[in-house]
Amino acid sequence: MSEPIIIPFKERVRSLIIRAAKAYSTLLGTDYIIQSEQFVYRKEYILSFGEENFLHLTGVKTKLHAKHFFEKALKEKITIQDYDCDSTLSLRKKVASKLKVLVDISAFFDGQLLFEENFKRNIVECSVASTNNKYTLGFEGKNKLHPKTILNGNRLDATKTISEYTIAMSHKG
Repeated sequence: MSEPIIIPFKERVRSLIIRAAKAYSTLLGTDYIIQSEQFVYRKEYILSFGEENFLHLTGVKTKLHAKHFFEKALKEKITIQDYDCDSTLSLRKKVASKLKVLVDISAFFDGQLLFEENFKRNIVECSVASTNNKYTLGFEGKNKLHPKTILNGNRLDATKTISEYTIAMSHKG
């Protein structure tokens, strides 16, 4: 009887980072313009995904520049020496939680979403957050908003939820 193959945590994380980078790359080059008459603080929110935002969403620690980290992950050149994901139990949990949902980010805009303006949870503050009820993405910025956080599950305040909206997509250059 053969022993089960145990894949070390950092190797599993590497595989998830690569899958997540490929999923995230499908959102690059498009601005998602969200409009709602229910919005109070802005007429519309322009959500834009940049290569430099990916690293923060993974939860890992690295000395690599954020854009370089993303490029290495997308090309499957990332190594387990490029990042720290298991130096503490809390880091392990954070990384596992974020990557679990980040691998599905390409489908985020495919279904019904909910929004909340001036989103605040614990130490996280964002101009707007959105959920597909599987996970919540928080966005921050001036004119265009970029992803700041990803949280497992629906983390919106039900009393502040906006469900009526339109989404237009604008493809960049």
